[in-house]
Amino acid sequence: MIIPQKQPSEDSRRLTAFVERYDLETCNQRFNLALDIKQRACAIESEDEQRWSEILEQLVFGRYIQQARRQEWVLTKQTAAGVLQRFRAERDHVWHFGRGVLQEYGQESQRELTAPKPDLCFSFHAIGWGANELGPMGKDDYVQNFTQTKLVRLYEEYRKISKEKEMQAWQFGFMPSPVTAFYKSQGVKNQQCFPWLICEWKHQGKRGTLDEKRTYFQAANAAAVCLTLLANAAATERWSLEKGDLRPVICMTFVGESIRVWIAYVASIDEQTARYKYKMQCIWRGSLRSVIDNVMLSVIIDRVHFWAMNHLKPWLSSCVDRWARFIEERQEEIDSRIEAEGGHKAAGSGDESPNFSFKRAATLDDFIDNDEQESDDEASYKAGTEDDSDDSNAGDSVEEDSEQERVEDPRDAVRRTRSASNTPKKSKYQIPFRPKKS
Repeated sequence: MIIPQKQPSEDSRRLTAFVERYDLETCNQRFNLALDIKQRACAIESEDEQRWSEILEQLVFGRYIQQARRQEWVLTKQTAAGVLQRFRAERDHVWHFGRGVLQEYGQESQRELTAPKPDLCFSFHAIGWGANELGPMGKDDYVQNFTQTKLVRLYEEYRKISKEKEMQAWQFGFMPSPVTAFYKSQGVKNQQCFPWLICEWKHQGKRGTLDEKRTYFQAANAAAVCLTLLANAAATERWSLEKGDLRPVICMTFVGESIRVWIAYVASIDEQTARYKYKMQCIWRGSLRSVIDNVMLSVIIDRVHFWAMNHLKPWLSSCVDRWARFIEERQEEIDSRIEAEGGHKAAGSGDESPNFSFKRAATLDDFIDNDEQESDDEASYKAGTEDDSDDSNAGDSVEEDSEQERVEDPRDAVRRTRSASNTPKKSKYQIPFRPKKS
């Protein structure tokens, strides 16, 4: 939006509408911040990365870092807006788990990858189960989908079912966080999931050297981990992915006063190995020593944050819903198959453990056996094992009695009913889960 240079006079009725339309208060705040950044950047002469870290943390990203920190200080119950809009801003966390993710799903490389360690990373907050964190919408699916307990449970359940035969060909896995401690302990420090903005920086002495390129490589390495988490989250019940189903990750690199904004995305997917190929493209350049560039950078950061909170997060929530349904359906199929196999085995053997008589109530068969005046031990064993041979002998004796008395013994009807009930039912999940053919 372009603000006209000519403004209504202070006594004009149009001034209020003009101020509201162009949000002059926010524009003035941006300009003052941009001017402050320029003055601080121009004053740096020492080739010390800490000097630039102070500007970036206190001024460039200061407003969002402070907002993230204030959410951590809340001791009373969270409001609904506070829960939904909460995010994380973390520094210097080593992503050991993320390195394993990249080695498994990224493009194969002969060089051993190092664990990413972003200078600054923005991600979503994984809500704990404390009453202070869930807020008034604690039972809503949108809130539950970003609780650490649910995300870890889906991760563990996926690992469990992936060992089954039906899932051996499954290519994608659910992994919500690049931090190893996320899956092992609950704590504010580790409650970060699905990063969406990566920042790396070096001091001005690194310009034009290999260390400048190394800055870009570090950002690309961390972005690849984030892209893998998002791509696998989008996979769910599908055996193949389309690039249109995926979401990008934003990176920002600073080498001295030089700024570059990058967009990282999945360029292609190998359908055979399910390995991703990534690309990172520069979409904007600027300088911290330019007021106009600082204003534009401020707008870019605001837009990235708005996109993450209002577009990326709802999309991820739908992905978590689909993963929950997918895992539940696969588990039902596996349980049904196991139950069917167990039924066939029971029908083949015909006998169960003698101890089974201690696990159920007495049946009509038990009383019939008692009427035959057998010993207590033999009757108990017969009721527990339900031996087919004993049943056949008993049937012979019943037949002889029937021939003499010409009256059907009621025990025959009982045994026929029992024989019919022991026939295993055909499972509705007879076809094992297999990948869909393209």
